[in-house]
Amino acid sequence: MLANNLTLCLEDRCVIFSPEPLVKNRGGETVSVLALLDPRVFALYPEELRRSLKLEEPVQTAVPLVSALRARPVDWVVVLYHGPLEEAERLAALVPGIDLIVVGHEQRLVPPLNGTLLVSPGEEGNRVGMLTLRKDARGRTRSTHQFRLLRFEDPRDPLTLARLERYRRKLREALKEGNAAAGR
Repeated sequence: MLANNLTLCLEDRCVIFSPEPLVKNRGGETVSVLALLDPRVFALYPEELRRSLKLEEPVQTAVPLVSALRARPVDWVVVLYHGPLEEAERLAALVPGIDLIVVGHEQRLVPPLNGTLLVSPGEEGNRVGMLTLRKDARGRTRSTHQFRLLRFEDPRDPLTLARLERYRRKLREALKEGNAAAGR
């Protein structure tokens, strides 16, 4: 999954990286994940590349996707968001039904907003840990977390490396063929 609001157009073809959110059943619960990019994250990229990238506004993309996910229904809606904290807060305020936003452009602690938990992995992932979510008797999201300091010497996870290689292979194929499902 790259971003549900990103399309890359090269010459005669466009690649929609992640048209649909990821939905997985884990531990008896249905978890959905969608990824969104704020258009400003590309502000310092070369103009030629920026012309090739088409980004729908995150709120515009999220509203119908989250609504459709909740109608399925799913137990959890998680948004991976790369952009400023203020825009992640705006997303939480304007898009009902999001349980968790992982903010990937911030290096500060973030308080919950409008029933949505906002978390950040910190600068270069230096605040990574284990986040456990549950619903209380009234359906409100509750969480606990455990910090895990990652070190350069830590062993690499072979499953993660294999997943990354599969993604790279699919991306190369999609760019070559103009396949609309590159992010899967």
